[in-house]
Amino acid sequence: MTELLEIKGQQLLLAFKVGARDVIKKTEKLNAINVFPVADGDTGSNLASLMREVLAVQASESETVSVICNRIGEAALIGSRGNSGIIFAQYLNGFAQHMPEKLAITIDDFIKGAHGAVESAYQSINNPTEGTMLSVMRDFANAIVMSKKTQSSLSNIITQSIAAAEVSVNNTPNQLKLLKLNAVVDSGALGFYTFIEGMSNALTNPDMMSEENLTVEPQLRLQEVETHRFAEAPTYRYCSEALLSNVNLSATEVKAAISDLGDSLVVATSQNSARIHIHTNTPERFFHQIATFGTVVDQKVDDMLLQYQVKQERKHRIALVTDSIADLPAEFILEQQIQVLPMNLLIDETSHLDKLTITSDYFYQRDLTARVSSSQPSLRLIENRFAYLKSYYEEVIVVTVAEKLSGTFSVIKKVAEEMSTPTFKIVMIDSKQNAVGQGLVVLQIADWIAAGKTLSEIEKLAEPLVANTEIFVSVDTVDGMIQSGRLPGRLGPLAKRLNLKPMIGLKADGGGTIKGIALSTKGSEKQLLKKIARLHRKQPITRYAIVHGNDAVRAQRMAALAEQQLGFKPAFIEEISTVVAMSAGEGAVAIGTTQGEKEEGNN
Repeated sequence: MTELLEIKGQQLLLAFKVGARDVIKKTEKLNAINVFPVADGDTGSNLASLMREVLAVQASESETVSVICNRIGEAALIGSRGNSGIIFAQYLNGFAQHMPEKLAITIDDFIKGAHGAVESAYQSINNPTEGTMLSVMRDFANAIVMSKKTQSSLSNIITQSIAAAEVSVNNTPNQLKLLKLNAVVDSGALGFYTFIEGMSNALTNPDMMSEENLTVEPQLRLQEVETHRFAEAPTYRYCSEALLSNVNLSATEVKAAISDLGDSLVVATSQNSARIHIHTNTPERFFHQIATFGTVVDQKVDDMLLQYQVKQERKHRIALVTDSIADLPAEFILEQQIQVLPMNLLIDETSHLDKLTITSDYFYQRDLTARVSSSQPSLRLIENRFAYLKSYYEEVIVVTVAEKLSGTFSVIKKVAEEMSTPTFKIVMIDSKQNAVGQGLVVLQIADWIAAGKTLSEIEKLAEPLVANTEIFVSVDTVDGMIQSGRLPGRLGPLAKRLNLKPMIGLKADGGGTIKGIALSTKGSEKQLLKKIARLHRKQPITRYAIVHGNDAVRAQRMAALAEQQLGFKPAFIEEISTVVAMSAGEGAVAIGTTQGEKEEGNN
C-alpha cells in the first residue's frame, strides 16, 4: 500500500472514475436487490447512467481540485436518474462545494468534503430514511474523522473508513424491515460502497491510476430503458424528471415549492443547475412550476402505471404504438396498453412533451408572442421504447401521423429497421391522418388486436382502413394556420383580413388541403356536416369521433348534429393534441370518420 499524504486533483478524478467503473460492472446485481423505496429494479441502471457521465470527465494537471470536482458534480447531475442517482449526484456536488482552490487536498480537506457531501445528500430528499445510501454516506464520513485520530496517512485513513462503510451496508437490513424481509442489503447503499471501495483501491494502488483501466462494456440497449417494475400498482402514475440550468434556488427552496405535487421527491443542485425527480399524477403542473426556477434542458416522463399493468397482465400478444398527435381517450389508451410516443413542442427556448409536460390548457395560456414549433419524438426515446417492448412482446405495430405532415414516420421507421429481428417484428403503418383521424385508425387496429387477428392480417386490413378514414377541421381562427404554413401563399392573410372560416382536410396521401371556406363559424359547421352527410350516403360511416381546441360546448353541439344525421353517437369527444392545436388554433373542432363495413365491437 502506498503512503498518501495528499491527493492531487487528477488523482482524485481517476480514483472517482475507478469507483464509477466498478459501479457500472455491478449494474445487474444492484438492479436485482432493489426493493426500497419500491421494487422497481432500476437502481443499478440509474447509478450506471450517472457513472458513465463521470467517466467522461476530463481535467488537466493545472486545474484545482475545486474546479475538477465541480465538473464531476455537473456531469453527475446530467447523468443522474431516479432517487438513488439524484441523491448520489447531490453528494458529489456537496463534496465539490467544500473543495479548496488548490492543486491537492489534505485529509482535513477530504473530511470537510465528505461531511459537506453528506449534508447535501440528506437535504436533497424530503423524508430521509435510514438504512439507505444516506446512512452509509454518513457512517463513512464519521469513520474518516475517527480514523484520523490513530492514522496520519490519507490512504490508511480511507482504508479503515471503507471497512466501517462495509459494516454500515451490512447493517441496512436491521434499519429497514423491507430489506430484512427480502434478505438483501439496500441497493443504493451497496452502490455507494462499491464506488468508495473502488476509489480507495485506486488511491492506494498507483497501478490502477490509468485511463486504460477504466474501460467498461458498451451499454446494452435494454439497460438504457428506464423501466419501473413495481410489485404493486404505484400511488402516483408518472415518474417525472427534469434537468434545469440557470437555477438560483437552493434544493430546500425547490422542494418547498413542489412538495405537494407527489412523492419520491429528490432534488440535486450544483453551482447553477438542478436535477429534480418526483412521482406525480400531474406532470404538466410539475413542469409548469419548475419552469419558473430556471431553463428546462432535459426532461423525462415514464408512465409507471402502464409499465406495471404490462408486467402484471399483458393484455395482447401484439404491442400497439402511436405518437401523441393521435387523439384518443386516456382511459382507452391505458385499458388497451397502447404505447404513446410524445411529440416535442418548443415554445421559445423551452421544450415540452406533448400531452405529458404540457396540455392544451397550459398551451392556450402561453404568451402569444412566443415562438412555437414542434418536432418528432427523440431518437433516444424511440430506441428505449422499442427496447422496453422487446422484453414483453415479439410483435409491434406502429401507427404514426401522416408522413406528409411530419418526419415522425421516417425516424421511427429507421429505428424499427435497425431493431427488428426474426423474433421481434415491427410493422409500420402510415395513418395518412392526424388528430382524430389518426386516433380512429389506432382505435380500429386496437380492436383487431383485441380480436386476435395476426400481424399479417392487420397489415393487410390497414390499407383500406387508412383509405376510408378522413378528417375535417372547422377552424375558428386562422392565426395558427398562417404561422404553421397550413394556409399557403396569400390565402392566409386574405382569410384573416376577411375573417373567413376555412375547413381543412387531408388528401389521400396525407397532405393538407382546404375542403371549403365559409363566412362564419356556423357556416363552416354546416359545410362540415354536409360533407359528412354526403360521405355517409356514398358509403356508410361506421365510426366517427370529435375533437376540439378548448371549446367543449361547440364540440358537443357538433356531436348532437352529427348524431342526428348518422343515427349513432361518436366513439369519443376529446381535447385536440397540443401539437395540432398549434396550427388549428383555439376554438377549432374536427370530426374524423371511418367508412366501410361495420366491424364487430365498433361504436
